[in-house]
Amino acid sequence: MRDTPPERATTAGHAHYVQTVEPLPRKTATLELDGRAGVNELAAAVEELIWQQT
Repeated sequence: MRDTPPERATTAGHAHYVQTVEPLPRKTATLELDGRAGVNELAAAVEELIWQQT
């Protein structure tokens, strides 16, 4: 794997995001969906949340 300046910048940018931006919504979140789940599982979870609100 090459380690070019643009690749290092991308990695550094991602690390900065994970450390500074990602925690913000988690502070007040009441639920977190796992984005590694399958599309059907995520859709079912969202649908369930919608029906709970009505």
